[in-house]
Formats: sequence, C-alpha cells, structure tokens
Amino acid sequence: MKNVIFFWIISLPLFAQDISLLALFKKVPTSDQIKTIKHGVKASTLERFDDFNNDYFKRLYKITLPEENEAVLNNHQLIQTVEKIYYFDATLSISPGSNETISNDHFSAYQWGLYNSGQVIKRDIDDINQETILGEKGVDVGIESIFEGMDEKIKEDVLVAVVDSGIDFEHPDLASNIYRNKLECDEFLNLRTKPVEDLDGNGYIGDCMGWDFTASKNQHRPTDDKGHGTHVAGIIAAIKNNNLGVSGLSNKIKILPVKVLQKQELSGTQGVSSFTDRVAQGILYSVKMGAKVINLSLGWPKAIDTRYLREAIQAAVDAGVLLVAAAGNNNTNISIFPCSYQNVLCVGALSLDKKLARFSNYGGSVDVIAPGEQILSTFPAKLYPELFSTNGYELKDGTSQAAPFVSAQAAILWGLNPKSSRNEIWARIIETTKPMSGSKYTLDGLIQISQSVKATSVPVIRPIFKDFSGIFYDNKSKTFAFNLPIKNYWMEMQNINVAVQVINPSIKKPVSEFLNITLKNGEVKNLPIKGKLDDLNLDSNVMIKVTIVNQNHQSHYQFETPLVRNISSEDEEIIRARLHTSMPVEKILFKKDDKLYANINTVWDHYKIDHFPSYYYSEVIDGKLTLSMFTKKNEDLVEFKRELPLVTRILNVTRMDLNYDGVLDFFISAIGKNGAEEFLQYLYLDNHLQDLVAGTGFFYRPPVKIFLDTKKSTFIPFTWNNQRIAVPVWVDYGLIPPASKNPDPFASEDKNQRKHIYMLVPSQKNLDDPLSEMHLKILDDYRFNDLLRKEHDLFWSDQISILGSYTQNEAFLKKGEALFQITIGESFLRKYFTLRVSQDLQYQISEVDVKEIALEGSYKIPVNVIGDAQTKYMEHTAFVGFQTDTLAQYAMMNNETLHLDYFFRYEQKIKSDHLLGVMASYIKNDRLFSFMQSKSNIVLVTMLHDQLDVFYHPINRVSFIAGNIFNELYYPVVYGTGAQKLPAYYIDATSLHSGHVYIIKASENGLVAPIKNNVYIPKNCLPMNPVKIENDLEAYSLLCLENGEAVFKYIPIL
Repeated sequence: MKNVIFFWIISLPLFAQDISLLALFKKVPTSDQIKTIKHGVKASTLERFDDFNNDYFKRLYKITLPEENEAVLNNHQLIQTVEKIYYFDATLSISPGSNETISNDHFSAYQWGLYNSGQVIKRDIDDINQETILGEKGVDVGIESIFEGMDEKIKEDVLVAVVDSGIDFEHPDLASNIYRNKLECDEFLNLRTKPVEDLDGNGYIGDCMGWDFTASKNQHRPTDDKGHGTHVAGIIAAIKNNNLGVSGLSNKIKILPVKVLQKQELSGTQGVSSFTDRVAQGILYSVKMGAKVINLSLGWPKAIDTRYLREAIQAAVDAGVLLVAAAGNNNTNISIFPCSYQNVLCVGALSLDKKLARFSNYGGSVDVIAPGEQILSTFPAKLYPELFSTNGYELKDGTSQAAPFVSAQAAILWGLNPKSSRNEIWARIIETTKPMSGSKYTLDGLIQISQSVKATSVPVIRPIFKDFSGIFYDNKSKTFAFNLPIKNYWMEMQNINVAVQVINPSIKKPVSEFLNITLKNGEVKNLPIKGKLDDLNLDSNVMIKVTIVNQNHQSHYQFETPLVRNISSEDEEIIRARLHTSMPVEKILFKKDDKLYANINTVWDHYKIDHFPSYYYSEVIDGKLTLSMFTKKNEDLVEFKRELPLVTRILNVTRMDLNYDGVLDFFISAIGKNGAEEFLQYLYLDNHLQDLVAGTGFFYRPPVKIFLDTKKSTFIPFTWNNQRIAVPVWVDYGLIPPASKNPDPFASEDKNQRKHIYMLVPSQKNLDDPLSEMHLKILDDYRFNDLLRKEHDLFWSDQISILGSYTQNEAFLKKGEALFQITIGESFLRKYFTLRVSQDLQYQISEVDVKEIALEGSYKIPVNVIGDAQTKYMEHTAFVGFQTDTLAQYAMMNNETLHLDYFFRYEQKIKSDHLLGVMASYIKNDRLFSFMQSKSNIVLVTMLHDQLDVFYHPINRVSFIAGNIFNELYYPVVYGTGAQKLPAYYIDATSLHSGHVYIIKASENGLVAPIKNNVYIPKNCLPMNPVKIENDLEAYSLLCLENGEAVFKYIPIL
C-alpha cells in the first residue's frame, strides 16, 4: 500500500502551496490598510521587508499568501507593484515526483532508490552548468510489492555489521534498530559509563553497541565523526513508518556499528593501529558477534592489500557470512579490494537515469548495482548537512550508498529464510537483477528485492573474473594460457555449455568451447583457455566474453584485462648491470612482509644528457654520513664513496655540468649540521665525488620561506673565487629576502608575497671556514625595477610582474643563459617581455608578441622535440592555462626565436570529466603532441597545420580511503628509435591494481598500449624510474635480487 502524505516540513515543497512576494504600496500604509490587504488576499503574514528609513523601504512589504490569490494582490488599488522572490536552488538537489510514497516517513518521497515515483535530480556538470535527470518508475530496488507486511513475515532479527566510521547512537531514526549486546549494556540497554569489566568475556570491555577500532585509549564507543557510517546504516535500517525522517528497508535488521574509519586516514597516527589492521579486526569482531552480513563501504588498492586482510575475509566466508562491498568511485574497471576478492559481493552505483553512475567503478569484478546517486539517509545530528535542509539527514553519492541496499536485501532474505546458505542468498540476489542501459558494464544488473524473495531454486552459473590481473604470455613462443573459473551458486545442473571468446586483433582462434559440464551447488570448475598471439605491437587490451547455455537459456558476460608479458633470463633484449658494492646487499635491497624495498635512488638527469643512469645510496655510520655513487663502467655499475662530515641527510642528487668544462658533475642538495645549527647544504662534486669548489660546498640559511627545487630551477654561470660555477635561479611566490631590500631608510618596505626571480649567490670564500654561505637574493629587486621604469618610461601605476621561467635546455645551459617571462603595464595594456639572464646576473630584455593571448596563471611545461637521430629535451616552453573545469588554453613559445609557434584552445566534450592538469608536450615532424590529465582519462591533443585531433586513455586511481588518492605512476618517455620514435607515457601499475608496468604511445591515430611493452614485474624485482641509456634510447629499469646480488635490468622501450 502506498501512502499519500502532505509535507509540513521547513524548506520542503508543499502540495497546497503558499508563496511569498514583495509588495510595494503606493503610499506608506496605515495599520488599517495593512489589515485590509491581509484579509483581502488571505495572507498568513504581511510585514515590512526591512526597517531601513527611506520612502521606498517604508512602502515595501513581504507577504505570504495562497498562490491563487496573487492576481488579487496585483490588482489591488493600494498596491503599486508586486515582485517575486527568487530562490537559488542550492538546498536540495533532488525533488519529489508524485505524492505517492512507500512509507509514512516525512522524507520518503526523496528516497528514489527505495521507491522511484519520478523524482528529479539536479546534477552538477562542471563549475557552471547543471543537468536535470527525471526519474522513472521501476528504477529502484524493487521492494514496493512486499514492503508493507514484510517485517511480520521475517522469522528473526538479522544482524548486519556496518564496518565504517561509526554511528550516531542517539539518532531518533536509528536508535531502536541498533544492536544491543545486553550483557555489556546498563539496565536501560544503553552504554555503560566508563566500563571496567568485560561482562560477556569476549575481550571488548563495554561493547554494548559495537566497537571503535580507531580509539587510541579505552574509549571504544563507535561514535560517528564523519557521517559516513550513520548514512550507510540509515539506508539499511532507518526506522520505517515512524512518521519521521527516512525509511530503511526493514525494522527487523539490527545494525552492529564497527568503527574502523577516522576523519583522515593519516599514516603513523600515534597510538592508533593502521587502516588495514582496523579493517581486519573489525571484520573478525563482526564474525564473533554473530553478524550474518558485513557491509564494507570502503576499499583499498593492491599497494596495501595484505595477507591478514585476506585471511580475515576468508574467516568470515568460512563462518557463512555474506560480505558486501562498494565497487569504488573512480570510474574505472581495475581491481580494488575487497570488491575483487572472490567471495565478496561487489556493488556498483546506479543513477536515476538507469545507467551506472558516472563515478561508479564497473567491470567483471562488480557483481550487481544498486541506487547510489543523491541518496537521502540519516546523518549525525552534531554534524551539519551540506546538501539537505534538515539537520540529521543528508544526501550523498557513491557506491558506499549502493552497497547497503544489497546488505539489507541479504538480511531480508536471511530473515525470511534463516536456514539458507550464503551461496543461496548470493544466487537469489544476482539471478533476479534487472538489466540497465549504458556503455559501462557489470556482471549482473539492478537488484530487485521482491523478485529475490520469490525466487525458486534454479541453476545460477557465473564466470568469476575477480582478482584477475591479466593474461600472461610467453615472449618467445607468443603463447598464453590461463584458467577461467565458473561457479554454480544454487541448484545442480548438467549439460552446461560454455563458449569463451578472448578478443584481441593479435589473437588467432579466439573462441574456446566447453560442452556438457556438470556443476553441483557451490561447485567451481576451471576452464583451461589457451591461445597464440600474432602481432605484439597491437594494443594489449583484451575483451573476454563468456556465453553460458543451460536449459536453452543463454547468459552473456564480459570482462576486460590486459595481455601481460612474463620476462625471463632468456630475453635477449634485456640489458643487465650488476651493482658492485662493498656493502651487504641487504642495505640496498631487502624484503619485508613478502614485499621488496630499495634504499637506492636514481640520480636526476635534469637535462637528459647522461649516457647511462647513475644511482646513489647514503647511510650514517658513527654519526657521519657516507655517500655511495654508482656509475657505469664497462657492463656494470661501480661504486665511488665519499664521507660528508657535515651532512645529515641527502635530499636529492642532480647530474649536470657544474663548471662548464663539458664533463658531467653532481649537484647535491642536503641537510647539514654544525654543532647545534642545522642548515641546507649544496655540494658541487665531480664524477668521482671530489670537490669542484674548495672546501665541502655551500650552506644556506633560508631567511624567508623559500626553498630550492632543482627540478624546477634553471642554472646560470657565476664567478666565485675566480671559478665559473652554475648557480640555481628559479621563480617562486614569496617575500623579498633581506639581501635584496632597498637600503634607503625612506623607501617604503614591500611586505607582500608575490612572484620573484630567486637565486642563490655564493659569498666569497673564507679559507678558515669549511663552508661558504649562499645568500638568497632576487633579480627583480628595487634596482631592476627602477631601471625598467626609466627605460620604458612607465607611469607610477604601471606594474612589472614576473610570470615564470622558460624551460632551460642543454644548449642554453652551455651558453650560460636562462629566460624568464615578465609583463609590463597595466591591465589590458600590459605587454609581454622576455628577460634573458646570463653570467654574473647580466640581463637583457626584449618584447615578445603573444598575439593578445593572456598567459597569466598558466602552467609551464617543457616541449621536447623528437628527431630521428636525437631527441632534444626541454627545447621549447608551453604555457597551459585552465580557464574553466573543461577548457584549456595552450601556447608554445619557441625558446630560440621567441615566437609563438603553436596555439590552441581545447574543451572537453564530456563536461563532467574535468581537466586536472597538463602532463607533457612533444613535437615530431611539425606535429604537436600534448598530454593532459582529466578525472578519468589521459587526454592527448595533437595539432598539425591548425588541425586538432583528440584521443583518450583511461586513468586508474583509487580514492576510497579518506585523505588519500592512489594513482598509477606516470612518466613521459620517447618510444622507439630513429624514424619510429613517438611520444609515450610509462605507467607503473604495480602499487595500485596489478603487478605490471606498461606504455601508452601516441600516434597519428591515437593512443596504443602495445602488448610487448606490458611487462609483469617478477617478485624478486622492483620497478625504478624509466631511464635513458645508450643511443638516445629510453628503457624500463628494474632493480632485482639475483643470487644474493643487486642487479639492474633495462628493457628498451621499443
């Protein structure tokens, strides 16, 4: 039975609606005239708009009256004008459809996931635009036909553990449906005050209503300081038909709050166990307490997946518990956990438009979908809702909101059929789903609770795609083999036929057939799949399509996964370099918790001019730091050592020519200490770690909060003690340092933070000091400003602004020049200039034509020029600005000619896929390749003769853990040799979702991830940054532990 209700709730629409207007009287009204108007239009209120004392506002009144009487007011002889009051619709992004609801709860009309009556959602597209989504009956969890009277049929309460951020115990719409462990409660079944005894002997003192695993001391009440757990719990079991708030799915479900999430998941929080520890303990506690269902609206990437988490999950499965997990909100089909565990039911999010929500993860690991956009549920009363107008309730999006619908469904099924097995509950849920539309796919569709209750025993057979990280092939034979599991969740079935297609243009004979299979209830069988590859240059992505036929019924399933190469010692292309060291190898490369870790770092080749990578290692022995540098000699990497007595920690090491003699040196940034004083230290060392300058280098005490980042710096020559050395110059926001302040006592001091050209200038050497000091100065000081104002005849109001630096390539480094971009003038009359700085801070300035393009606020990135013989790195400079969430402006300045050679504006077609930044830029044969990053994709924009082409490749990331985003690691590289060179990106997926690294390369026809470059990293190896090796060739670099030795392996990117 559906209820017809009227909403008498503040800020919510009424069906018999009053309106508020502003009425301007012709003259200041008398009290009698006010009474006449109020009575005549049946106004509930009529009062002055404001007591501001002028004629207009004395005559302006705010009136609330029935909507049908607006015309009477407009035509009244005392009224001059009537104006509407316009409301910005920011309070609610969802509005009810019809006046039919599924319960008598006041806000149930907004719960489209529970009962879709045609609600309307307003969804943000970007920072400006919205779109409106209209609901449609039937696009919900399908509980309407059994909702009334269902609880009376449920035979016993069912316990659902919500492993989350806790719960609001006192929420009036939840309190009576929170589980009470009676032995640990007081006489009123409430929490005991400061309990000291474990009354039920389970090891958790005072766990009357669950447990808090985030607590650092003895306060283990799982109170909710995030709102997430309370919201999830309300979807499952908010008290229904209590004339209050929202409705859960059943009052026979009891919530066991298990708190494992904090406000921010910060590493190393003192006294609090790690995230993974807490989740594992929370699952085990839930099992001990007798939960039948565990809701996990959380997740983690492969990087932090552990054995004990898997064991905790398995312990719950062995106890017959159904675990339900959220799929994740990153619009990706990669494996995340616990969603990708084989015995966890994974849930994606449905939008009101009958499609998977734009944020929802998808793919073969996602079992079903449930409503997950604009879901209204309970919220802690002490927290303020952002999207709903009534305290205690909030609207949220996410697969976290979808999962609890399925947890509630499982609890209802168990309550109606207490003797059912976990497999039967799973089967009822997946077999009765409704297919939805859209390009994103899941294993099954939208849950239908009524149908799952009515389902009878049938065979329910599905392929298992979970925890599937790729199809591994042998590089020599080009063959692959893998097992595809299929499982029957319910009634035994014979004569099952299965066809498996492994679809990729490189695969010959992609179809495998398996006939007359028999599967018992709960049985899993592995289907052996074999194949051979033809062309390893084709894209590595594979679509697996599975067709299952039983009793003349066909079911179709699909899954995407990459082809992954297994490397071996027989791969002839691999270049090996053994690490020669006197140290035990365990200091450099060691295993912990079955994972490999390295204490060695790659030297930063700033200008990509080294012929082979170098590496460094440091350790403190007897209070003194020793630096080990490894450089190429013959076929191996040999060690040079140097004790650095004043250094306590190495920050980074950069490879470059520091004294302009044509030989590469080492620029070392470090933290130094002399007695009690700490400072930054910069060392100039040659290829054998000997001093390039007298003494042990320079020290620097930052007078203001400005620090050197060598990766963003340029270097210019400076004469120091008759030596020519490279000193760093860079642009940053900050104050004027003391050394650059105007000494004139009558000059006003500039205390504003703004962009300056900072530099570190060494003082003259005192032979008695082991270190010389470097002073922080700015080039654009008062003398620079005075000179420019005279040369350009500037007005006092004209501004001189530093925009940024151009990229500095090898040629400019050798010439000893650095370029900076500045503007002179005011507002739209400003002009752009290039500032050319050379030895000993000499400079020239010249105007450049930017064709009326505004470059302020742009990101600066280097543009690399790919030639057949050589790639010239950082040859030009691109300025990229993001004008909106979806609109980018790209302008490339030629560093030699100072002409604007390339310019375009690019706008995203998918407005919800916001642009996040620019990644890299290349030119080959006059074609520009520019890589950008959006929320969901790597975006490649190519330009040739003003013709733009755009291509996409999905980005994989995990952001389940509050305050943490896990991404694949990206590094720009050049693919191939000679005329076959192309810009590309190296991608390390080892810490996120799989154990492989791969390449996506650009071409005139788009982005390709070649099969041969998708490489599995063996467990005895660790991926390092890609590097440049001989003959202008770039390569993967792996640090491996082999026969007790550390060995670098380089796989050319060809």
